[in-house]
Amino acid sequence: MDQLTVSNKQPLHNELVFEEHGEVVTDSLTISEIFNKDHNNVLKDIRTQIDYAGEEFSQVNFYQSNYTNERGRKYPKYNLTEEAFTLVVFGYNTKEAVQTKIRF
Repeated sequence: MDQLTVSNKQPLHNELVFEEHGEVVTDSLTISEIFNKDHNNVLKDIRTQIDYAGEEFSQVNFYQSNYTNERGRKYPKYNLTEEAFTLVVFGYNTKEAVQTKIRF
């Protein structure tokens, strides 16, 4: 996977994806911000999709890690491939989600 494909003038990849360890990914924090959803709810959605998708798909498309907040506390987050991102957010029906689906 080299880049996220978009189908119109507004580049989705500039705000959504980044490179980590040679892979183009996004993370649960970015999804939370862009889709205007609470991060804990995004984590729940990701964990649900991991359960539904099965171990083989999940091991190569979802990567759990941690981030440190402004108070110095560590919290969980997930990095997602394009396939995992699609699986998680295409179920969202917020205004932000619909606009992203249109741009995708």
